[in-house]
Amino acid sequence: MYYTMQDKSETIKTMGLGGTATVNLNTGDFARIRVLVPDILTMRTYHEMVMPLMDRILTNTRETMNLSNIRDSLLPKLMSGEILVNLQ
Repeated sequence: MYYTMQDKSETIKTMGLGGTATVNLNTGDFARIRVLVPDILTMRTYHEMVMPLMDRILTNTRETMNLSNIRDSLLPKLMSGEILVNLQ
């Protein structure tokens, strides 16, 4: 469903335009969006194939956020000279 909704995001945005800053889509309009639903076996097979990839993406995203936080805390200290780096 995640990828289906991502694929339909432009349709949802277009249907939800109403002059406000946020997208507002009523349940009737949302119910009219056509979605192909595979059988259970296909969904399970897809899940088994995709889940390791999604886990890896989540792990990489968390690591990226952690490294960004470390960078953001160290950079000002390096720039101010509070932390010195031995280049030898």
